[in-house]
Amino acid sequence: MTFKSTCCDHCVFLLGIAVAVPGLSSLGSANDKKTSPVPEFPSDVNIIQDISYLGLDRHEKANFYLPLTVTHTAKHPCVVLIHGGGFKGGDKARKREIEIGAFLARNGFAAFSINYKLWNKDARKPVWP
Repeated sequence: MTFKSTCCDHCVFLLGIAVAVPGLSSLGSANDKKTSPVPEFPSDVNIIQDISYLGLDRHEKANFYLPLTVTHTAKHPCVVLIHGGGFKGGDKARKREIEIGAFLARNGFAAFSINYKLWNKDARKPVWP
């Protein structure tokens, strides 16, 4: 399924789930502890961090990974990365998500890695659906 991006005029997002990426088998899991140090972002791709994609009043943000050679007129296929964690944990800034976004950007893709609303144990109500 594809849809027109709202972030810019030249991106077309492809929805999908990344199951395995060759060469990335040693990455952390979605269940990495929150206390894990945040890895450094790679310098060999363009990364725009903490984009408000749901509205300025929302806490959920996204990171946008682009090839270094990106231009304003070039079109790139784009993958939406949604971290695991069962709506209870996970983050777009975990090692695995950063490495997958960077891997895709190095190979000519744009990647839009999002955070989403997580379970709030104090609210005692489901987040999704």
